[in-house]
Amino acid sequence: PRHLGGVRRSPSGGAHEVVSPAWRGPRVALGYSRYVLSDGRGAGAVHAAHFAGWFPFGRCRMGGLAEAGSRSYALGPDDAIVRAAVTLGYQHLPGLGPGVPYVVATGSGGITFARRFHTPVTELLLGGGLEAGVDLRLVRTLFLGVGLSFLHLQLGATAHDIFMVQARVGL
Repeated sequence: PRHLGGVRRSPSGGAHEVVSPAWRGPRVALGYSRYVLSDGRGAGAVHAAHFAGWFPFGRCRMGGLAEAGSRSYALGPDDAIVRAAVTLGYQHLPGLGPGVPYVVATGSGGITFARRFHTPVTELLLGGGLEAGVDLRLVRTLFLGVGLSFLHLQLGATAHDIFMVQARVGL
């Protein structure tokens, strides 16, 4: 059984064990994202680090993330990318076991910073989509998570349908 804190009697009925309370606040994670925003010349791979958080409202999962990374560009230096996203959806809590699968809708916005032939260029990034994944609890509140997203993103004047892979570790 799951304890919220206090003293728990051992199964033999003898000694007592002090149980610290389980963390009931927001979950936070550091992670890595990989996706492709094509530059039209065979490049466009994005590698980014992100900080994510969400509130555990039972079966409702509501949160967001902030991401920063780089996007490869075939004809010059890589672009910098900064992106934020908000999520809202469902997480399945099967008896509070070690795995928590989830499906969320995602809204995303960001900006890219680039140089094209010695000229600074910035482009707005907007879009949304769906993400599905699972968080696997290792010890107490420490977990590993993976997610796969399908997003429709508008970068400047071009639209991109992308698949994003995320890996994360958190509390």
